[in-house]
Amino acid sequence: MKPESNEKSGRKTLRWMLALTIGFCCLVAAFFIEVTMHLILQAQVSSQMGFSYATPYEGRDEVFVITRVVPGKPAHSGGLRAGDYVRFRSVDNLYHLLVFNQGKTVSIPIQRGRRRLGIQVRVSELKLLIRPHWLWWTILDGDRVYATTRWGPDDR
Repeated sequence: MKPESNEKSGRKTLRWMLALTIGFCCLVAAFFIEVTMHLILQAQVSSQMGFSYATPYEGRDEVFVITRVVPGKPAHSGGLRAGDYVRFRSVDNLYHLLVFNQGKTVSIPIQRGRRRLGIQVRVSELKLLIRPHWLWWTILDGDRVYATTRWGPDDR
């Protein structure tokens, strides 16, 4: 092979490596932006609905223990109390339920002591900095994903 040919081939390989590196960096950046946007949205919803939670248990379902309920906010008006356990397949399922049912009443499954209840919470109209249809929502049912969507029910 001629030296010119090797040099040309080497430049082509470098271009491909650069393109792959840039593509990978863009994917990583998009992932972190998506995660950050979800966290911001969750914080806004929790604040406006009037509750805070912790996730002390990592098992088949996510269990959230309600750590604080703000009097006068929708969560308090619906009967949610500090110490209640909320069980959803994923934290995204809870926020999907709240974000896409603004102005409606939703049932939230809780465990209070040994009793399992479904409390009815009226979801207020939320003022969100991030539009929910900008995010990917993965809704889990049992062991399978039944919907992965970038749009809410009314945004299709």
